[in-house]
Amino acid sequence: MFDRRVVRVQGRLDDFVATGAATQLMALDGSGDHAIQLHLNSGEGTLTAALTLMDTIAALGVPVAAVCTGRAEGPALGVLAVAHLRYAASHAR
Repeated sequence: MFDRRVVRVQGRLDDFVATGAATQLMALDGSGDHAIQLHLNSGEGTLTAALTLMDTIAALGVPVAAVCTGRAEGPALGVLAVAHLRYAASHAR
């Protein structure tokens, strides 16, 4: 999915997951000018993890389209809110 400029966050949004996603976002930012898709499916997590992703999205030079593919609750909802474009799958909550 990396070659299609898609980063996926699945499950609990903790610091380990957020650091990995932020690293992928920064790598994709440096590799082209097209928008990056961030697929979110997270019902719980930590505030520090959400802030890591929110700050990374704000610092990128390309737009980020956040797609809720299941649940976006708690900290993941904040990440969804700061993305440049927001979408939700038909079955998402």
